[in-house]
Amino acid sequence: MQGNSISQMASRLGKKESALKMTLMRTREALLVCIEAKLEEGMPS
Repeated sequence: MQGNSISQMASRLGKKESALKMTLMRTREALLVCIEAKLEEGMPS
């Protein structure tokens, strides 16, 4: 879906644009938490 707008993706997925935006926001937040946890694992105490 690279290069598609949010509204195009929402339409294609059969979702409202606002629902897709919320899903993407939550996914980005979860990814950030995961990345931060992995970085902390690699840091010496």
